[in-house]
Amino acid sequence: MTAMNLPGAQVATVLTSVKKNSGSYGNQPNYALTGRFQVSLDGLNLGNWSSCTGLGVTFRPDELREGGQYGHPWYRPGEVDYKEVTLERAMEATSSRQVQTLLETFVKDWVNWDGGSKDPAYSDKSVYIRLFDSQGGSEVAAWTLTGAVITSWSGPDLSGRNNQVALEKLTFKHQGFLSGASSSKKAGTTGKATKMTLSNGDERLDFVYNPDVVSVEQGVTAKRGGGATTFESEQRVTSVEDRTITINKIRLEGQKEVTDKVNKLLTWVVPLKATGAGPSGAATGTAADSPTTGPGEQETAAPRKLGFSLGGEGGMNWTVVLRKVHVDFTRFTSAGTPIRAEISLTLLHVPDVRQFLNPSSGGRSANRAHVVGAGDNLQRIAQSTYRDPNAWRSIAEANGIDDPLRVPNGNVLLLPHTADEQR
Repeated sequence: MTAMNLPGAQVATVLTSVKKNSGSYGNQPNYALTGRFQVSLDGLNLGNWSSCTGLGVTFRPDELREGGQYGHPWYRPGEVDYKEVTLERAMEATSSRQVQTLLETFVKDWVNWDGGSKDPAYSDKSVYIRLFDSQGGSEVAAWTLTGAVITSWSGPDLSGRNNQVALEKLTFKHQGFLSGASSSKKAGTTGKATKMTLSNGDERLDFVYNPDVVSVEQGVTAKRGGGATTFESEQRVTSVEDRTITINKIRLEGQKEVTDKVNKLLTWVVPLKATGAGPSGAATGTAADSPTTGPGEQETAAPRKLGFSLGGEGGMNWTVVLRKVHVDFTRFTSAGTPIRAEISLTLLHVPDVRQFLNPSSGGRSANRAHVVGAGDNLQRIAQSTYRDPNAWRSIAEANGIDDPLRVPNGNVLLLPHTADEQR
């Protein structure tokens, strides 16, 4: 068996104490001794070490303080932190050379990894630490540090003024030694973890890292009425605002992953070119490049409707429009090719049924409401809304108006989402 790290004199002292108290060795518990341990890395024996520090775990619960409950907070599941583990020993020829070889392999992969499909050699390593009893023959405890990554190595301070033993230290970060955690050793590949997905017809983008925070915002627009005395009567909801979904820091890793997904997202955010958009808002053609318009006209385009999924069947499954894409490239190859990126997305929800109200009657659903002002008539409103003055008939039908030239100021008109919705 490999020699242990405990000095012989210390072993003798411990055993003498046990015998003195009991008269024999066999009647005492099988105590472990801190000096009797072995360390290996995925089967590679790293030799004997004089100390191993940092074996520990900290649970960081999410603290909830409830109003009216001032005696104590509530605690909910939060994060788990494992400490760095540091090995220390006196340097000697064979085992110290093994550590230097390990460091050379590690730094080669660390610096030169190009983001390809093959994972770097340093990833998914496990450090095994075994603790033995006073006799050195029986294992008392063992820890497997999964997903271990070297964070530092330090050698001795060399000096000709003294003759001290040369020491080296090797430090690891790791993903834990407790079984039962759901996370995999490899980031982004948790066994049952859901993936966020965006799809455009048959095209689909899967994001292997779950976002940390997803923000959803939705509200309504209200108009103050007149002649009522209560708040409920005075306020009239004129429209339901778009539901906005904001997702920050979506992680992409690897050259192909970054290139393909960033290019696809930047393509999808560009709307379809409106080659024949009329008051209905329907558009035909390819992605917008530079649609031409006449003097005084405005460009119109139909946004791409995408499928958005987060959390599978029980999560968010909406039809959305990609409103904004922000990309930060954070790591590159020596040739300048990006191999790591963080993306932020802004999405607008497209509801299956338009939930907009007629503010005057609470009747038929629509997209917007318009308060008639001085000089307004249905033709002008149709021109500004649909860029087609002939679409006034849709507005008239939606609001039961017989004379398009006589609409009193202050009236609230229901404007269909598209002019042909009411035709």
